[in-house]
Amino acid sequence: MTNKTPKKELNMEEKDSLELSFEESDFLKNEHPGDVNPYHIKPILNTLGCFFGLTLVFGVLNASGALEPLLHSELSLERVHKEIYENYKIDIEMKEISTVNISWIFSLNLFFLLGAGILGGCKIDRSGTKQLTLFGGILAIVSFFGFSQCGSSYAINGKMSAYKISEAKYIHIKEAKLVHFIITYGIFGISQGLLMTCCFSSVSKWYSRLIATYSAIVSFGGSLGGILFPIMIRTTYSSLGFEKSMLIYSGIITFLGASCYFLMNDNFDKEDHKHEKEGFMDILRVYMRETINLKYFLDHRFLIISVGLSCAEVGTSIIATYLTSYCIKKGYTQKESYNFITVMNCFGIVGRSYGFLADRYIGSFQMIIICMTAASFSTFVFLMALGKHHYGMYLYCVIYGSSISGFLSLCPTALKKMWPGNDFGKRFSTMYLFAAVSTFPIIEVGGLIIGDQKSSMRYQYFWLFSSFILLVGSLSYGYLRIKAKGFKMEKY
Repeated sequence: MTNKTPKKELNMEEKDSLELSFEESDFLKNEHPGDVNPYHIKPILNTLGCFFGLTLVFGVLNASGALEPLLHSELSLERVHKEIYENYKIDIEMKEISTVNISWIFSLNLFFLLGAGILGGCKIDRSGTKQLTLFGGILAIVSFFGFSQCGSSYAINGKMSAYKISEAKYIHIKEAKLVHFIITYGIFGISQGLLMTCCFSSVSKWYSRLIATYSAIVSFGGSLGGILFPIMIRTTYSSLGFEKSMLIYSGIITFLGASCYFLMNDNFDKEDHKHEKEGFMDILRVYMRETINLKYFLDHRFLIISVGLSCAEVGTSIIATYLTSYCIKKGYTQKESYNFITVMNCFGIVGRSYGFLADRYIGSFQMIIICMTAASFSTFVFLMALGKHHYGMYLYCVIYGSSISGFLSLCPTALKKMWPGNDFGKRFSTMYLFAAVSTFPIIEVGGLIIGDQKSSMRYQYFWLFSSFILLVGSLSYGYLRIKAKGFKMEKY
């Protein structure tokens, strides 16, 4: 005789819970107990705002390879020389500009981009990202409008000069100054650093388990900007000149900065972070004490993850800066050189999907290690051995482009994975300050290795140097992975 167990009736709450479990998998549920549904309108708009913000940050950074030849042309008076000769058949004296001098523009920009976040980490942890996003957006707009006014130009009037057109007409040259480019592009780097810290911190306030996925989504703007901005720069510069081309660029940056500010909502609870009866001196003491927290480096794990991030950011930046010049040196046309950058950033979109794979299957650390190793070896193999072949360059752009997008979007996630506390903003900005300090020696050494851009062998040494930097970064994350989980095959 069998006993029949009576069927239990489900009440309405249990039925709703059961329906939810079929509609939404555990993977898609947020782990923050106090958060609202991450698919609510507020986190969606916040994600979109961070997307626009990081398009401004990483999109412009990824397009630096397209900007470097333009700056060389402006500083050497190459463009002005060409225009005057075509119109008036007059040869003007051109200037010699070394790669080391131009590298100062990008090294200072990268230094401030990576290090400026230290100014905002404590502010974000205490009062959210909104005010700092507004300041960073305004600074980006003003500084880039200033950058657009730094190019070379010429004017024709009756005042005597060395370049005579007729009895009453003379050409006067306004030379571009290196220091003007350094100052304006450096200030723009400060705005990029503030916006980067705000965007990643804002994402971390909404998502815990899905932080790798959403960090990859908002970082997708970097790849999109890296595709569109070089095309825009090449097209407008050849037809409109430097000033008008950069003014169009400034208009795009204005739209991105404004969209980031108005859409961002960082889920910051002002009641939980209320600081009562704090005077100006009390607030100043807090910021002086907590803005730069060097005690983090007493933990060797934080030091090593900072080394890994430095290798990731600076290694990819020096390659992006000099790749276009290398291609032109190898005999490729300027259009083909820009095409390589476009292909690289197109496959960078594929690399952004690695965040989902990291969350779902592989783990952030494992994905970073795989991607950085692939980027290192592809640089060593393809650029040193196959750089003169079209198929080699396109294959390199495919592998390298997808790899760097993968690990750059996951580096903040690795930090959150190791230290899941509430001081993410301060740790993030301190880690990036370390990366900023390492910018100068690495980029300047890279510029010294290349020299005057006339020797192909010097470029070979440069690619060896770049691939070694990326390999050191991979080994750093590999050490932390083994330290945390050993050799166990599990997601981390």
